[in-house]
Amino acid sequence: MVAGAQNPYVDQAWAIFGKADPQEVVQMSKEFKRRDSVRYLKLGKKKSKVPWRKPKGRDNKMRLSRRGYPKTVSIGCKKQSQKSYELIHNLSELNNLKTKEAILARVGARKKLEIIKAAKEKKIKLLNVKENKK
Repeated sequence: MVAGAQNPYVDQAWAIFGKADPQEVVQMSKEFKRRDSVRYLKLGKKKSKVPWRKPKGRDNKMRLSRRGYPKTVSIGCKKQSQKSYELIHNLSELNNLKTKEAILARVGARKKLEIIKAAKEKKIKLLNVKENKK
């Protein structure tokens, strides 16, 4: 490879592990397989879907995340959700809200009641507030 040329594998790895632009939605295409699922039929060699099991052996190379062995599930491997909700801390954030759904942040009781009343008037659904049916 020529020095200075872009390596597609490195670019793909950066995108998978969230180092790309935050506006892009990056989805993992990697399917995590059970240890020894390639070796034995009963573990999923011929099955279409192999259930994930965490490797727990003392000398297991996959558990130790050694190079050349399949990757294990870890933090950062989750697909990014398509929906994103905004946290509401005060009334001004509620007024500037662009969507019809939001999440109420940790605020005191007085401010919480004010935000809930304003959200009802504007017909904005607060996802973490239960409505009283009295």
